[in-house]
Amino acid sequence: MVHPSSAEPGTHEAALDEYLRLGGDCIHCHGEGGETHSRRAAGRWLNRKGVRRQFFVCTQICHDGWDEAGQRAIDRFTPVCVSEDVATDLELLATGYLDLVYLDDVRKRQSGR
Repeated sequence: MVHPSSAEPGTHEAALDEYLRLGGDCIHCHGEGGETHSRRAAGRWLNRKGVRRQFFVCTQICHDGWDEAGQRAIDRFTPVCVSEDVATDLELLATGYLDLVYLDDVRKRQSGR
């Protein structure tokens, strides 16, 4: 499984080309903190190469939100947020479907809940 780097946007294309050359077929998009460029780059690459059907695309949604004024976390584990995030990922990845969508609540894991 590959996940395009959100730290070095200029490396997406070359890394995905090499991953495909090596037989890779799964892309994982995490995108914490509102990061979108790796999803856009992956979507452009999948479409340009014409390989969307041979790739399994999984995406993590409903990352923590932050209410700056209230200085507290925003609970994004709601049906509305799920729907919004799936729609956003479909648009960013320029695809009509996602193979796996999952939620991960880091705060609950850290607090043991």
